[in-house]
Amino acid sequence: MKTQISKQHTDVVAVQPQTTFPKEDRMKKQSSTLKLAILVAMVITMALSAVAQDEIVGGPGSTYYNPNQVALKAWYLANEVVDFSTVYDSAGTAHSLSQPTGLAFDGSNLWISNAGNNTVMKIRASDGQFQASYPVTSPGTLAFDGQRIWVNHRTSSGGNTVSVLFAADGRQALNTITVGNMPNYMIWDGWGLWVVARDGTFKRIDNWGSTYCSGTTPGSGWDYGVAFDGNNTWISDYSNSKVYVYNYQCSLQKTISVPGGPVGIVFDGTNMWTANETNGTVARITPTGSVTEYTVGGVPWMVAFDGANIWVTTGSGGTVKKVVAFGSNLGSVSGGITPCVDASGPSPFDLAFDGASMWVSCPASNAVGKM
Repeated sequence: MKTQISKQHTDVVAVQPQTTFPKEDRMKKQSSTLKLAILVAMVITMALSAVAQDEIVGGPGSTYYNPNQVALKAWYLANEVVDFSTVYDSAGTAHSLSQPTGLAFDGSNLWISNAGNNTVMKIRASDGQFQASYPVTSPGTLAFDGQRIWVNHRTSSGGNTVSVLFAADGRQALNTITVGNMPNYMIWDGWGLWVVARDGTFKRIDNWGSTYCSGTTPGSGWDYGVAFDGNNTWISDYSNSKVYVYNYQCSLQKTISVPGGPVGIVFDGTNMWTANETNGTVARITPTGSVTEYTVGGVPWMVAFDGANIWVTTGSGGTVKKVVAFGSNLGSVSGGITPCVDASGPSPFDLAFDGASMWVSCPASNAVGKM
């Protein structure tokens, strides 16, 4: 939008001819030109403001406006999905996905852990073009810290390490780090990486790969999801239906009961949301700890936030759904989008948002979907 306004201003000024008018006349003409340019800019700004007011998060009846939605209008409906089971490089060579699980976005590229062939793949998010593939044993979930990709190593029966790769070229950035047994999700808090594990333990690892602090959640349950709210880190405990809040020193600040076995967890800028596997809901947790559930059906697994909606995978339900996060339509649930469909059936797993589209991994289909 700024480019358009700037160009129009340039065009207005450009039509002024070179003259030999007296100084007073030139000043008057320049003043008139400046006024005209300002007027044009004001009209454009007002028009854009009007357009922004028409873009309402949550659909008809909502009163919550998000000006960012103007620029994202083309993808906001997101009622279609494009599947990738094979991606191509610039030379046209095919590269197949194999049991893709974890996803992460680095600002330009989508990273995919291919558990089936022990690699981590990097593809360009804008068009899905293959960029590179790096060998990583038993890759699981992924996290990006602004420069590096963190990859945990997990199998169905074990694994307790994390590797770190430079996002630019896939080189090993740190020595392999030992964490809890069967590590699940990870989150970067701006200074360190939090990783939670199925054995009920967690670690906060500093920028140099050392353990800054660690702990065991109450009840030693199956810790699965982790999210950061700008101050504290939230950990979801599936087996005990709890969410725990820790400060940067790994000190427990709060325990919140969330029915239904919370798995995935994500922050929307104000509230936390969890996907609750055993009761088919997502829950919205306010800063005061108040919990509200919204029914999505299926087996909710992972959640992601796009700036306006919460996206949730329904696992064996085979769909991805959206829940309105703000406004008068708060909690409204969209019809399901079915990604990664093939003969084996859809089973959406992880989610990642690239600023324009939402991505989903489908291990059973050997594919990822872009919505």
